[in-house]
Amino acid sequence: MTEGKLKSSLGVYLILVHFLTILLVFTYFIIEWYNLEIMQSALVIIVPLFANLTAIVIKKIIQDEFPTGNVVSKSRVFVSFFIPSVFFIVLLMVLTKQAIRPFLNLENFTATLGVVETAFAVNIGYIVRKFFDK
Repeated sequence: MTEGKLKSSLGVYLILVHFLTILLVFTYFIIEWYNLEIMQSALVIIVPLFANLTAIVIKKIIQDEFPTGNVVSKSRVFVSFFIPSVFFIVLLMVLTKQAIRPFLNLENFTATLGVVETAFAVNIGYIVRKFFDK
């Protein structure tokens, strides 16, 4: 895979999973698995990171700055997709756990979301900055 192909594929992937995650929160609210307070608490934690990362990726896509470049290593491709994938899977697990078998209270839910965001944000931010913020 070339660097340009990796950048464009990763960019589309990040945008897609961001919007699907936010859509899941709204879906849980619409089907009444979340009340208004839980939905708002989840979005307050999730949306800022997603908005920031998505804006950087969209800017690069609009500027159409994906030159073909060199072939990248398989390990670079793997890490570029693996870390964001694990983050989104863990995030979906926390969101779904709250929907099916809620945390003891809202503070536990928001604290867990905050820890997940913090744990992965540094690494995902590095990946996004490396590929998209130049």
